[in-house]
Amino acid sequence: MIKEIETPSAKGYLTKYVIDLDVAPLITELHIYADEAGRFHVPLEYRSDVTYGPNVKALSVELYREGVMSNDRSAAFLNAAGNGQLGLSDGSIYHFCKGFSERAQESYAHLGERLLNQKVVLTDATVVSVNGKQNYIRNFSVGNTVIYHAMNEKTIQSMKSLPFLREFTGGLVHDHETARYHFGTGHAECNVHLLRYLKKNTEDTGHSWSGEMVCLLCSANRERKHQIAQGLEAFPAKERAGFEERYQELIRKGRKQNVETKHSYAKKEEQTLLNRMEKYRQNHLMFLNDFEVPFDNNMSERDEPPKDGRRIPQGQRE
Repeated sequence: MIKEIETPSAKGYLTKYVIDLDVAPLITELHIYADEAGRFHVPLEYRSDVTYGPNVKALSVELYREGVMSNDRSAAFLNAAGNGQLGLSDGSIYHFCKGFSERAQESYAHLGERLLNQKVVLTDATVVSVNGKQNYIRNFSVGNTVIYHAMNEKTIQSMKSLPFLREFTGGLVHDHETARYHFGTGHAECNVHLLRYLKKNTEDTGHSWSGEMVCLLCSANRERKHQIAQGLEAFPAKERAGFEERYQELIRKGRKQNVETKHSYAKKEEQTLLNRMEKYRQNHLMFLNDFEVPFDNNMSERDEPPKDGRRIPQGQRE
């Protein structure tokens, strides 16, 4: 479209552009003709006299998922955009979203199969409120795939209800949540969380062992990245043993320094951290043995849905 400003003349003109959006209802009248026997074969999607097209349905689902809009607000918005000619209700939006969910089950199953074939899968859970009660959304992630499950609680019994966990035979990377040790065949703990606890311990106690442990873990991760770039799949046995020995030395140093801690709360917290690091040493250092195991669980945490619990774009990443 061209809009003239001032009276056109032979002196020429300047060109500017205005980019806008034209939203208008599109109504298509369908003519379904009878066959030679006089019978009308009406496609299933047109059994009703008036149906809604794919654009209305797709936008309804997107407003619900990405826009985090309630059904009645989505209906009101679309009705206004359609100059009042759409006649949508909150029930219409609900059925659009439900229909999309049902049709997505095959794709969802395909994503689950892809995850089941992975050697290592990352997992985490985020808290959401459902009717005023605390619930969770658990995600399972790899490089290009993520799926989500709604859960009422984090118990072992609740996790047994997830088909993926019942069938998965690979390794899981997660935060320190011991219920997850009942699933899969191997477990790596997120070291970024451990670094936070170590730094807090240094601040609370002033002890040196936890700061040295931070340096050790970060150094091992930097060297791991370097060796991955060189095409290696794990640390050489001698180098791995050196990291593990230094890890144990710092645990022993931490126990000696803990004896000197005067503040009872800081002393207890430090003891708990030391006990955990010793008991789960292999889980924290699994990234040394196999470079397919990540140093942390950050990918899974990035895949967590927002706290509203509705924007859940499970699927395949580019």
